[in-house]
Amino acid sequence: MIVEFPKALPFFWEAFYPRQVADLAVFKIPGFLEGLTFSEAAMASRTYPIEYESTTAHLEEGILQLPESMRLRSAPDALTIKNPFFEFDGSYERVGDTALKFRATFRRIEKKVPLSGYETFKADVDRIRQFARQRVFAVQAHEKGVRP
Repeated sequence: MIVEFPKALPFFWEAFYPRQVADLAVFKIPGFLEGLTFSEAAMASRTYPIEYESTTAHLEEGILQLPESMRLRSAPDALTIKNPFFEFDGSYERVGDTALKFRATFRRIEKKVPLSGYETFKADVDRIRQFARQRVFAVQAHEKGVRP
């Protein structure tokens, strides 16, 4: 039996519910990095090393198109992490005034995190979690341009 899996699954999100504060809309990319969890790094310290069954890779990318009534104001800074256990690269790229391209790659390159490396591992995982919580800011477009 031959089983074929798609290399990519399209994800379309039509609902747009940003938090409005006057002319400012604050939101995060729906679903972005929600599949990348690190429950093994939840504790402040560990008694046993972390052991995975295999190395792995995780890629998320897409373009968020804002409604015509909104203009992109700012997006989070990029984050790049390289340590002995994994590599992560996450970025947001402005595409004109009304679209935002987002991309994140994660590669686990070691199957074992020894106790001596847990502190570094956890600190970098926390940086990824913080990156995933970052918000995008947009403003309402006005006929005479976008207000600062």
